[in-house]
Amino acid sequence: MKGKFCILCCENILPEVDAVIAMGSLPRATVRSFPFHCGHVTSMWKTVSFQFHKLEEAGDLVCLYGCGCSNTLDIPLGSVAGSSLISHAAGASLFLPDDLVNSYEKNGAMVILPGWLSRWKQNVQCDKLDQTTARLMYTESIKEIILLDTGTHPGTLGILKEFIEFIGVPGRVLPVGIEYFRLRLMELYLKWEREQEIIGCRTEVRTLEKKVADYSMLADLTTKIIGARGEKTVIFQMLDLFVLLCSPKRVEFLPFREGVYQDIICIPQNTHNQETGQIPFPDPSIKYMIAKTGDGFRFRVMYGQQMLGILSIDGLLLPEYLDEYLNLAHFISQVAGLSITIARTYEDLERIVAEREAEIVERRKIEEALSEANKKLNLLSSVTRHDIKNKVITIQGFLRFARKTNDIDTIQPFLDKIQDSAKAIEHQIDFSKIYHDLGVNSPKWLTLSNMIILAGNPALHITDETRTLQIFADPLFEKVLHNLADNTIRHGENATEVHVFVITDKDDIRIIWEDNGVGVPADQKEMIFQRGFGKNTGLGLFLIREILSITGMTIRETGEPGKCARFEITVPNGKWRYGSEGCRRFNTKPLSGQAGDRVEI
Repeated sequence: MKGKFCILCCENILPEVDAVIAMGSLPRATVRSFPFHCGHVTSMWKTVSFQFHKLEEAGDLVCLYGCGCSNTLDIPLGSVAGSSLISHAAGASLFLPDDLVNSYEKNGAMVILPGWLSRWKQNVQCDKLDQTTARLMYTESIKEIILLDTGTHPGTLGILKEFIEFIGVPGRVLPVGIEYFRLRLMELYLKWEREQEIIGCRTEVRTLEKKVADYSMLADLTTKIIGARGEKTVIFQMLDLFVLLCSPKRVEFLPFREGVYQDIICIPQNTHNQETGQIPFPDPSIKYMIAKTGDGFRFRVMYGQQMLGILSIDGLLLPEYLDEYLNLAHFISQVAGLSITIARTYEDLERIVAEREAEIVERRKIEEALSEANKKLNLLSSVTRHDIKNKVITIQGFLRFARKTNDIDTIQPFLDKIQDSAKAIEHQIDFSKIYHDLGVNSPKWLTLSNMIILAGNPALHITDETRTLQIFADPLFEKVLHNLADNTIRHGENATEVHVFVITDKDDIRIIWEDNGVGVPADQKEMIFQRGFGKNTGLGLFLIREILSITGMTIRETGEPGKCARFEITVPNGKWRYGSEGCRRFNTKPLSGQAGDRVEI
């Protein structure tokens, strides 16, 4: 937050101020002191004005306190901004109520502080007072000296004795401590802190408003990128999006394919930066580089571990928002990386189809899988846009409420709900990063046992009876088993074992994943596959179903509640086969007691 709560005080009362700070009551306060000036100047303002204006320029709020000498604050009219000086006082009234101090003074007492007393000899010398003159001056108007003992100046009793003997006026000590002073400061500090929180809330509201606008725009415009067929079309859509969001002087993309940099694509056309083609990422671990001028950056567009090209943004209209532009680049590049990869996959497919026109069956499977992948991309676009828009509407509603009040207690619940919605949007973006892998790579034959080994977890003992079974599946099938294992550990409640085996079902087969956990309630067997359902992310089982559907597989839960969870993956005919050892059939009962022909391969 801008500005600080600053206590600017005479060094005579610095020990009292430090003692209050040490109590931890004012954690964000700072202390500045100025030299004591008792008897040396007529206006305290001449001593402190330079420091005060420095603090004022920094946006600080100032409490100005003196020790109670005869010098006046005497602030010239117009020298202090309306809100920069929130309190100024001096002397005994800092440590006792004004009424009490006034009553002592009306009865002829001189009320002094330990700091002032500790320097009485310097003051007398400065005023050129001998003892005779001092006694005449003091006894004429003062009946007694009252020393307020704040507990921060040891040895003051001896000093008081010397002082009253010198001036010939009796004296006494009144223990006051620093509690009254602390409470006065606390009142001012808490009021300042509350105002700072309100300012911070307003700043946060403005930041969230900008983020909402960005999210809303992204939700509408990423649809143009997702699902585009040609690689250049995807790139131009991506560059147009950055032009709209960042208002740069130039935006360009240097494609990288099969180890070779391609021709630069830029907007405006034929204005590309010569440095872009010099491969500005010698270190493969660097994701982005900021321009020396601070008004641009270069971003490595990746898909998984594969670099697809270098995005370059130059001449940002608002370089102060560079961090936000980098966050946008991260999200957009994820979507663009997916779309570029899909476009390249289609180009490769068209080439393969042209070269292998005589081959019917394998090509058809790949085409079907890629068609299914395209459906997934459209679903990703629809779900992302729909969910983000819903959350944006929620945020906008709470922002309207938050703008109508200055009360921090009223604003804070709205901000909490806004933050929850913003986190949900970020979660949706994170989900898109996982989901965009679906169907990008062509399906292939996978040996199930190898996938089970990769999905192994120390917390589970997995009995694998699938032997040499192979399935025609998306390479992401490994995530299916990983997520099933994770589901068992998270929700199985002390589940320790998993049994994986195969049952024939006419021309199809069913892969059975069965654990010894608590199972799934009967009314939730279908709900668990819905996106967002569950105690955690709610993505695991939804993702499983999506991966399987790419090659026509289905999954359902058929376990007995309270005894086990049993997931059955149905693999259609033509999408499964045996290894070179062939297969043998035998009958046995699965853990849940359901009958079926188990296949040993």
